[in-house]
Amino acid sequence: MKIAIIGAGFSGLATAWTLLQDKHQFEVVLIDGQGIGAGASGVAAGLMHPFAGAHSKLNHWGREGFTASLELLKASEKALERSPYKISGILRPTLFPIQVEEFKTASEKYPEEIQWLSQEEAKALIPGIVEAPGILIKKGITVYPEVYLQGLWLACKELGAVFALQKINSLAELSDFDAIVVAMGAHCSDLKELSKLPLSYTKGQILELEWPEGLPPLPMPLNSQIYCVMHPDNKRCLAGSTYERNFISSAIDVGIAKKEICPKLSAIYPPLREAKIINCHSGIRVSAPQHLPLLKQVNSRCIVLTGMGSKGLLYHALFAQRLTELLLTF
Repeated sequence: MKIAIIGAGFSGLATAWTLLQDKHQFEVVLIDGQGIGAGASGVAAGLMHPFAGAHSKLNHWGREGFTASLELLKASEKALERSPYKISGILRPTLFPIQVEEFKTASEKYPEEIQWLSQEEAKALIPGIVEAPGILIKKGITVYPEVYLQGLWLACKELGAVFALQKINSLAELSDFDAIVVAMGAHCSDLKELSKLPLSYTKGQILELEWPEGLPPLPMPLNSQIYCVMHPDNKRCLAGSTYERNFISSAIDVGIAKKEICPKLSAIYPPLREAKIINCHSGIRVSAPQHLPLLKQVNSRCIVLTGMGSKGLLYHALFAQRLTELLLTF
């Protein structure tokens, strides 16, 4: 079966790799008008763990997604011969009284995965952090998305995948394929056949900051309303993200990013209050109803996978498996 996959981000590459595990059954062509990992996936922060947002509750399919994604991280690592991720844990300080209660509950409910930290224990892990208790997500992973996606593409290429640098405007352009997978993220609705999908969009911007001279690098990411992740060179960090629902364009707007990110960042880690901004990155998140991924067969030979929101890393591998199961029924 000859398969076209439109989109070379998390979902597209995960689907390609999963299909190619049975390389005698599928011939895979990956198509993207910008390149491997050139969309929102490539600018993601790269924090991966199964616990949701401000309340640190276990996500739907959180453990299943985490396990499936870890397998793909290892496949990328093998192809690259170096690691595109780091298992360092993630520290989440509390900022509001309600979080103290909810984070404590999470640590009691999932003691093997979440550790409650007193204010003193948190500061011992990361000196300079806000004076507040918090939790340590013990197996939290920092992923370097660009490196990971390049490694996953190498793994797919070794299994026989072909890449085409091409912008697709209509499914009719792909009539030579037995099946089509649309994994274009926020651009799925650019295809006229998919223009009415029930999707909502949020702009996310990330600031790249110069790490202050003499300040020890963070031993693990911080994540509480805002995240802060060290760059592998320990000379920079990434902080974000904005959640802009009313945006005019996807273009970078440093003023908005600074206004939204910097006060929250200095609230959890005051030593970065005067950190120099050296770059800004922008991408568009797409969400589906119930804030869960959208996996849908749209006609007799086309499946769409989108709507990952801010959980692309957590869900991309698991939903690639589900998509493959659906394709096997074609």
